[in-house]
Amino acid sequence: MVRCFIAVDVHGEAVEEGVLEVQERLRTLDVKFTFVEPGKMHITLKFLGEISDSMIEEVRRSIGDLSFPPFNLRFRGLGVFPDPNRPRVIWIGVSEGGDELSKLAGKLDDALRRLGFPREARGFKPHLTIARVKRGGGAALSKVVQEYRLKDFGESKVESVKLKRSILTPEGPIYTTLHEWKASQE
Repeated sequence: MVRCFIAVDVHGEAVEEGVLEVQERLRTLDVKFTFVEPGKMHITLKFLGEISDSMIEEVRRSIGDLSFPPFNLRFRGLGVFPDPNRPRVIWIGVSEGGDELSKLAGKLDDALRRLGFPREARGFKPHLTIARVKRGGGAALSKVVQEYRLKDFGESKVESVKLKRSILTPEGPIYTTLHEWKASQE
């Protein structure tokens, strides 16, 4: 069994610098975090969980020729999930390109429902996870979120969607691309 998800990679100097700035600020707090390395940043469109090798092939076939044009994402503002009183995920918002991401997530949901993967119950909320809260939070974290709530983090171009394997290790996840659907000029 292999832990898999479908995502778009996020890269760009301004985005990476902005993420590192926020992560450095978060490190000053008395909160235990695990941080997403800038080189591993992505937006998950569909989490598949633990699936077999044969199911990986079925996923590829079911999605088929995923058709979408290249588009830009713009990142703005900092937030938390599920709520400020119980923060578990620190994220950067998507201010442009969110509709395109939602359409891709919807196409994937439709294609994968036939294989028994359930639709996302909470709906798709485009965001870039930059840290997970392991312990703590409170007023100090809320203050940092407020400081960055309007910050423009720059942009990244979406030119492909990737099926990825994730191996969880104590040093952080190791991602491997199993399949890539490239954007096409329509």
